[in-house]
Amino acid sequence: MKKITILIALFIGVMIGCQNSDLELAPTENLRSNDQLLPLRETFDFTYNGKTYSSPFYMENDTLMILEDEEVAAIHNRLQEFPDLATYITPNGDIEYYGGVSFMKSGIVFSDKVIAVSPTYSNEIQTEFYGEGLDGLLKSKSHKLKGILNGIDYDLNNPLTDGDIFVNYDINSIDKKIENKLKLQEVLGLDVNPDIPLIGIVSRLVSQKGFDLISYMMPEIIRENLQVVILGTGEHQYQSMFNYYDSHFPNKVSARITFDSAFAQQIYAGSDMFLMPSLFEPCGIGQMLAMRYGTLPIVRETGGLKDTVIPYNKYTGEGNGFSFKNYNAHEMLHCIRRAVKVYNDKDRWMELVNNAMNTDSSWKKSATEYIKVYEEIVNQKG
Repeated sequence: MKKITILIALFIGVMIGCQNSDLELAPTENLRSNDQLLPLRETFDFTYNGKTYSSPFYMENDTLMILEDEEVAAIHNRLQEFPDLATYITPNGDIEYYGGVSFMKSGIVFSDKVIAVSPTYSNEIQTEFYGEGLDGLLKSKSHKLKGILNGIDYDLNNPLTDGDIFVNYDINSIDKKIENKLKLQEVLGLDVNPDIPLIGIVSRLVSQKGFDLISYMMPEIIRENLQVVILGTGEHQYQSMFNYYDSHFPNKVSARITFDSAFAQQIYAGSDMFLMPSLFEPCGIGQMLAMRYGTLPIVRETGGLKDTVIPYNKYTGEGNGFSFKNYNAHEMLHCIRRAVKVYNDKDRWMELVNNAMNTDSSWKKSATEYIKVYEEIVNQKG
């Protein structure tokens, strides 16, 4: 049987940074029989200083297995106790990372394909800023690096059947979407007005998601003729910032510092725009969900955001959202203002809404791409 190894790289460096000092490495026989591990055809056994070990990173099995975080952390920490272990096992440095052992590097080296979760991210991780110290290796292995976007569940996230939103609708009854907005404004205590654009944010409140840009520009944003609703939890500075604007401008800003999946669906359905100005975003799901519900995303051009959101072109009418290139607060504000201006042209806005709802972000599309990769590997192996 042909052996195929594929590494799916969501975040370069996840394995490298695993820490859990309270865990101990399980004995070899337990590792092999642990119910959390899938059956393996082979393990990678080695002897070091007269003692035999069985590595949970497998170079010869059909699929590269990534263990649960706790398992990985325990094994990773134990392996770091042997500073020359990496070069002992592979003298050419295939698994060595700054004097330690890197499972991520090992996976990249020994896999047949490395899949990032978007085409743009597959390019970004070959640069120093995004590569987490592995950019040089990824450049050298670029011939087997490919980006395939994730998808969303079209049955679960369907505005026509979603039981969590106020009024169901689809692309053929898009006029009903406004009823979700008016009800959401009412529930949140915002001014109930169909003509005021409502911007939704559903996210972890962390710097990676671009909240330093939003924080810097909030004094300007609240001066615009728009409303903002925020749902999420995260870093204290951003939670406090949104709570401040919620309490001081209750008719314009509503912050729910919590996690509520049903309320998230109501925001996707009731908002006009969805703000996602991420510093980096390997794939991103929020912008896909927003478009599924006819809410236009405002994003920074990075990772999967760049690959899924086509910026509005005023000359051709093409696009399914709005985007800005540089990680700059003023560029973000300009992009928001541009979106608000287009919003006031109802005919043009509805064209973009239709474009967004017709965007294919299904898993079917992603699965087709994965099948092509598998077929390519099999053909290469003859």
